[in-house]
Formats: sequence, C-alpha cells, structure tokens
Amino acid sequence: MRVAVIGLGGTGSAAARFLAEAKHTVIAYEQFAVGHARGSSHGESRIIRKTYPDSFLTAMMGEAYELWSALEKEAGEELFVRTGGLYFGPRDLPELRAVENALVEQNVPFSILSQADVAARFPAIKLERDEVAILQADSGFLRASRVVTANVALAKRHGVVVRDETLVREIANRGDSVVVTTADGTTDEFDAALVTAGPWTQKVFAAAPLPLRVSRQEIVYLEIATNADRLAPSRCPVWIDATTHHYG
Repeated sequence: MRVAVIGLGGTGSAAARFLAEAKHTVIAYEQFAVGHARGSSHGESRIIRKTYPDSFLTAMMGEAYELWSALEKEAGEELFVRTGGLYFGPRDLPELRAVENALVEQNVPFSILSQADVAARFPAIKLERDEVAILQADSGFLRASRVVTANVALAKRHGVVVRDETLVREIANRGDSVVVTTADGTTDEFDAALVTAGPWTQKVFAAAPLPLRVSRQEIVYLEIATNADRLAPSRCPVWIDATTHHYG
C-alpha cells in the first residue's frame, strides 16, 4: 500500500517506521521541523509504567515494553531510563487497590511500602502518615524528544520519505483513494492516510470536523536547589499521586 502519515510526533514517527518495515510505501508529513517543541511529544521525559487501575492497560504495557526495547536496540541509544516507580495514596483508596489488583492479575511483581519505608529508601519523596506506595521496578521514563528523532531516523532508513515543514491543508476521499493537499496546493494520492496530528487534527479535517476538544497540559521542569543527588535516576523513582494525579 501507499500510505500517508500526517504528523511526526511520538505516534506518527513510530507508525511511519512500522509501516515501512512492513514494506509499505510511506510519505510522512510534518508541518514543523522534526523534533519541534510545539506538540505533546517533545521534552526530556515522559513516564512509562505498568501501574494502571485497569488490567487491560497493564497487559498492553507488557507488549509495549518489548517494542521500546527493540527501538533502543535498533537506534543504538538509551531511550528508556528504568528508575522504578511509586504509585501512592491513602491506604484505603480504591484506585490504589485497583492498581494492585491489576498487577496481581498480570503477574507483574511489586511491593507495598509504608511511609517510613519510602522515607528510608527515597528521601526526596515524603508521603503523608496514612499513605502507602506501590513500588514497581519496571517503571521509568522515556527520553521523549530523542524517541521521536530516533523513530524518524529509522523510518528514513527503511525508506520513508519525510516532508517536514510541509503543512497538510486537506485530506479527501476520491473513489478508493485518499488525496492529500498541502498548503502550497500540491496534491498526492494514497491508498490510505494515517492522521496523527494531535491538536491540529481538526484543521486537517476542516471539511468534516471531528468531535475533538483541545486542552492545554502543563509540563514543568524545575531546577534542583539542594540535595540534587537525592533526585538522581538511581535514587529517585518516577512517581504518581493517586489522589491528585500529579506525577513526576
């Protein structure tokens, strides 16, 4: 098949790579430069974990981990930093119990730490008196921007044609084909198109709007003022507060 991929963030870059590996002819469009900082796939880190209150998601992450390992191996660089992870909250919080049940159901090893246990092992993290934490050793973070550039580099190696700084203005059906029109009026015909345009998806489908709502999500990076060693990846796991859903 001849396939267009519109949007080369985390999802689109991986999709283009896999399509090319499967011997499809792929042209990938990105309205900005590859690796830009205007979407949701850029930055130093994104949490990766198996700790979900849904057993299906926990099972799905088992497959995802294998794919991340394959990407690292093919790219020849570290993209997944394994730090371990804490999922914490009040002892009787239903969401915490659901996470524990999902891990048990999927045979994923974990341990339960008390407030004192966490203070002793991870001094940068302080729980409230009534809180406990689920510690899962496979958690960590992905080097987000580097993941995108690695996927794009491998996609090109497998034959993907990347047209960055090329805005797609419209996608339309023409019989059994899909026609992609860019901002300069150029058109190209494909068997299928995969749209991974994030907050710009509505603009791509302007002629037939989808029921999507764009929201802003704040990602904050903080400078470490004191005791920076306590926050090193070897000493500080990724964490999620099950009460507020803040994470870091």
